[in-house]
Amino acid sequence: MIKKLSLLAMVVGAVAAFAAPGVANAAKLTMPANTLVPKGTTITGTSTNTVTETTLGKITCKEVMVSGNVEKNTGTEVEVKTDATAGANTATGCEIVGLGAVTIDPTLTNITASGAGPGTAAFTFNVTGICEAKSTTSEVTWFGTNKLHITAGVAECGTGGLTGDFTLETKEGGGEVIAET
Repeated sequence: MIKKLSLLAMVVGAVAAFAAPGVANAAKLTMPANTLVPKGTTITGTSTNTVTETTLGKITCKEVMVSGNVEKNTGTEVEVKTDATAGANTATGCEIVGLGAVTIDPTLTNITASGAGPGTAAFTFNVTGICEAKSTTSEVTWFGTNKLHITAGVAECGTGGLTGDFTLETKEGGGEVIAET
């Protein structure tokens, strides 16, 4: 009897050991009730601390808002693609430090994540009358809250990098969106 219980405990332990990584390696967007954000939902990310440092200079904005449509949100994989609706992506109060105000038109191309660890983001932003920057490499940190942190290289508008924290919510109802891995 003891051998059977020991064998059963070993089997249960082995199953748990293999099942746990699958649970821990989930990437998902959820609403506060822990339900998956449905495909087709438009979400916005708003940042008040985005800074881009390039050979042009340091570019800051008081607020950057980008929108995307949830294309995939399976509980293990997330993909959000651009929302091309007019006014869906905005930046206000932008300047090149020391040079003055500039107009910025940001566009989120996509954000993806699968499994544990950081995801990726692709974007462009047009510095009106000066240049259009594109993300090169990127890393998106999912905090398990309604915030994402993006760190990215930029090119074609002087080389450099971008950092910023974005608060997520649904565009339709303004509800909080939780980003988890």
